Amino acid sequence: MAVNPMQRKSRLSFVMGILVAVLVAGLVIMLLFVKIKKLQDEKQELIDSQPVMTTVYTVSERISKDGEISELTPLQMDITKVPDNILTSSDFDYEDEDGEYKQKTFKALVDIEPHTVVTKSMVEENSDKSDSLRLVEYNMFTLPSTLEAGQYIDLRIAFSTGADFVVASKKYVEDANASTIWLKLGEKDMMTINCAIIESYIIEGTKIYATLYTDSTQAKATVTYTPNDTVVSVIKANSNIDVSSPIGMRAFVESLLDGKTSDERASLVQSGFNSEASSLKATRDELMGTY
Repeated sequence: MAVNPMQRKSRLSFVMGILVAVLVAGLVIMLLFVKIKKLQDEKQELIDSQPVMTTVYTVSERISKDGEISELTPLQMDITKVPDNILTSSDFDYEDEDGEYKQKTFKALVDIEPHTVVTKSMVEENSDKSDSLRLVEYNMFTLPSTLEAGQYIDLRIAFSTGADFVVASKKYVEDANASTIWLKLGEKDMMTINCAIIESYIIEGTKIYATLYTDSTQAKATVTYTPNDTVVSVIKANSNIDVSSPIGMRAFVESLLDGKTSDERASLVQSGFNSEASSLKATRDELMGTY
């Protein structure tokens, strides 16, 4: 059947219209896709430009040096603007025997102003409750000539072989004179130090001495001395006291003790106690004579 020119022209116009519509729709879709992609890129750039936040802890009021920090306030800050050694929740959260999470307490090593980001070098854990602390007097240690009250010390034991161990770490000196120091100690520290004192009396060429921290913000040293099995068993009997035993340390000390009979040990310890008592009496006489 023949198609007249008008019909052919009409069909051609219809096809061209469809092609134009498809082309326009394709262009619109492409422009929309480009626009959406641009918006997505801009959104991602905005997200990437946002700072990564981390939780830091501050104090709401001024804490003086050696003051107890009763409360820490969490705060979100840009991770790029905080010190590397910030105090984190893992530093003070712990699980008690009942499975409940509690918070350790700290004391300030320096004056801390309100809203200051607290770092690990600013504080020290209160490992002993105040009601379990005792003010203990010692006069048998070799002390630094510049030692004064208010400073921090490590107590160390040195053997004639050159071996040297940390007995007590970063202890605050409550008071001091030429021969005597006063320290606030918990049960574990008292037993550990007493064990080291007795062993220093038995083993010739052994001394217990104090070393000074040059700055109160310095990290505490790791305790490397372990008391004998009797003292360790007493410590372990108290579930509130943590016990760590450096491998090989006790074997070394026991090898030095093996050469002494029980009578020799008792005699050496008694001699050490007598010397300690004489020194204590002389110090007390001197102090009492000032009043």
